[in-house]
Amino acid sequence: MALALKIFSLSAVLCLGSLVWANPRSHEVKAESLRYLQDLRVQNVKRLRDIDETLRSRIENSQPANIENEVNQLKTAKREHILRQEFLDRLIFQIDTKFSGGDLRQFLERSLTEMAKVDRLRFVQRDRFVEIPEVRRRCGPPLA
Repeated sequence: MALALKIFSLSAVLCLGSLVWANPRSHEVKAESLRYLQDLRVQNVKRLRDIDETLRSRIENSQPANIENEVNQLKTAKREHILRQEFLDRLIFQIDTKFSGGDLRQFLERSLTEMAKVDRLRFVQRDRFVEIPEVRRRCGPPLA
């Protein structure tokens, strides 16, 4: 799933970067980039709805032996599309609010680097809070 998300992210960025060469005017580049990302977002929302409908029908109509595997596959696909949706929303926000012209490719490089740093900090913070209760369970309450 992580590889698929990376491939999706890279392809979206490459397509956006290629728009720079197609149209040199910054406001048109911004508008075209936002349209492209919105189209990707609409496709992703449609796929999420399809996954939800399939998940509901599988739960209602499947045999007990097959249901667990099918539901797990659908949940994995849904999680991937939710992550794609979050990525697209963040990228749309970056372009819409912070891109004021210039080289879109360079802007995307900086934006994606900043987004990765924020994700990493969020991951580190989450790990810190997840590990603390585990340490307390193993070691007991802190000494006064």
